Amino acid sequence: MSKTKPQLMVNERWANPLFTTKQSKVGFYLATLLLFVFSFSRINAQSLANYTFASSTSGSLQDMTGATTLLTGNHDDTGVPVFAIGFDFYFMGTKYTHISANSNGQARLHTSATATAIGGGNVAAFSAGNATFALMAGDNEVNNGMTSLVTGSAPNRKFIIEWNQFYVNWVGESILDNGNMQLVLNETTGVVEYVYGKIYNSGSTIQTRSTFISSSNTATTAGYVTIAATPSFTLATAPVTNSFAASLPIVNLAGTINGSLRTFFWSPNFTSIPAAPTSLTFSSITTSTITPNWIDNSTDETFFIVTRATDAAFTQNVSVVNVPSTSTAATGTAYNLPQTGLSPSTLFYYNIQASSEAVIPGTGVTGSESTLAATTYFWVGAASSTWNTPANWNTLADGTGLTRTTPNTTDVLIVDGALTTPGGAVTINTIDANYTVGQFVVTSNTTLTLQSSSTATRTITVSGGVGNDFIVDAGSTLLLT
Repeated sequence: MSKTKPQLMVNERWANPLFTTKQSKVGFYLATLLLFVFSFSRINAQSLANYTFASSTSGSLQDMTGATTLLTGNHDDTGVPVFAIGFDFYFMGTKYTHISANSNGQARLHTSATATAIGGGNVAAFSAGNATFALMAGDNEVNNGMTSLVTGSAPNRKFIIEWNQFYVNWVGESILDNGNMQLVLNETTGVVEYVYGKIYNSGSTIQTRSTFISSSNTATTAGYVTIAATPSFTLATAPVTNSFAASLPIVNLAGTINGSLRTFFWSPNFTSIPAAPTSLTFSSITTSTITPNWIDNSTDETFFIVTRATDAAFTQNVSVVNVPSTSTAATGTAYNLPQTGLSPSTLFYYNIQASSEAVIPGTGVTGSESTLAATTYFWVGAASSTWNTPANWNTLADGTGLTRTTPNTTDVLIVDGALTTPGGAVTINTIDANYTVGQFVVTSNTTLTLQSSSTATRTITVSGGVGNDFIVDAGSTLLLT
């Protein structure tokens, strides 16, 4: 019968069935990592219903003197790479630092410089997990490029993208009297503005286009504008289009050629930074779980930001989760957020902030808590006995402790040949199942053979989180057969 070698999911160097290391305690980065990654997770609990929509026919386009050139000349489907906004902009409960845009009249917010840009292709629909501003959705054109500018002083700066000589449709660059269009993001207040000049439909037929704003594609995270003398905004899961007459200027987006510009505003409904929560405590503490608990102390929050890290400065192994508020107008409500998949014997720092859709959150309430230490077991089994037999693993090297009756994925397993056989030779049969452990150690002067008589593949996954996760001491040998 042919054999399938047990697999160690730690490093591709284990493709060689015989691997000997001369380095003391060499750690291998693991295949399945429960914690030590830099990760962000979000709950889309925020709603555009918490923004007030308004329109205006007064005002003017922002002065773009000193602007940075993004595109020059005529462009149909050209994208602008991700670039910095210049300040932190909060939209729908998320902090954004970067943006990208295209010549079709659409832009997208990003949380980092390495995010994927919106691209040159036209956008005509909401997109899951993407914050998109479509001043004009669909396939359009600029005849004189795009620029960007940051104006004002902190904390009241404005970020602006201008589409210069912008057309609805993608033909007609010979038209001389064409208009500009601007996206304006306001620091601190979180207000989003769409500003339109004398925009043309350059096509020879009626064009249908939507104007929308979204942070995702659900009923509370996206909506579209209905163009009229008094425009309106509707939350929806898909945008609805407006009709623009052929070969005519559509200044004000309502058919009136003479008059002021048309501006759309989305303003978050908050008047101040919500007060920080109180009474941060911790419960349900195990080797892999911690539950932070806090008390609501503000009357204008819409969600809480729960930030976890492994350093007090909140720069290492950061995780951020938004928890919806169920008591916006009241105080004293208790909240909690169970955290799972944590590493044992690790001190975690927490910061809980009350916030709203576009408000810059305050300092919040902070605290720290450690997960419990992982249980360490020594191999005490007889030659060629099986991995998952409880009596083969013991909390004490002499076998007089507790057996590994209930295996945990955070357990530390140590194989020390000096404790079991002369010469340090240990053979473990892995036929029974696949295994996941927190740390696996082969001590010095040990020859460990992992064998399987099964034709099925058996996998040992080192989940990690306890310093070096797969350790082979100097002078030891691992054999896979």
